[in-house]
Amino acid sequence: MKKQLLFLILFAAMGSGINAQLSAGDIAFVQYNADGPEIIKFIAFTDIPSGEVIYFTDQGWLSAGGFRCCEGTHTWTSSGVSCGDIVSVDLSGPALAGSGDQLIAYQGSSLGTATTIITALNSEGSGIWQANATNSNNSALPAGLTNGVNAVALNEIDNAKYTGATLSGTISSMRAALHDKSNWSGH
Repeated sequence: MKKQLLFLILFAAMGSGINAQLSAGDIAFVQYNADGPEIIKFIAFTDIPSGEVIYFTDQGWLSAGGFRCCEGTHTWTSSGVSCGDIVSVDLSGPALAGSGDQLIAYQGSSLGTATTIITALNSEGSGIWQANATNSNNSALPAGLTNGVNAVALNEIDNAKYTGATLSGTISSMRAALHDKSNWSGH
């Protein structure tokens, strides 16, 4: 028994080599560029350890669950991010459409049940999520997210950034500000 306990303590102290899974709302978009260069920025609401992988895709979310097929995905690997850091990502893979698109951040398999949706942004239409991902420009609200809490649907716009009040206060109040479409502007 002592050997098993010692092994568990050593294993925990050294780390298991498996990165912690992020949760819905652990990051939020602060900038979205559909006109080249396709750069996005997000703020971290938790520490993201080195080696943690987040996927960004412009594949729409189907109302029945899962991603609509055949658009691009960008793989981003953290080099160590602290809570409050803003991270800039030059996208490769997704081809964000100026005529409306979505960007969804997730971890896990895009096809499996182990997918965790972290945040999402929709720039198609008039500031609402569509009922279903019927084409490459639209998306249903991904499962596990709530618009205005950890996802935002903007009025159709090519390039946008958060222009609301300086972020301060609780994490939930900062998330609410970032996911309020009236706090975004662009062209």
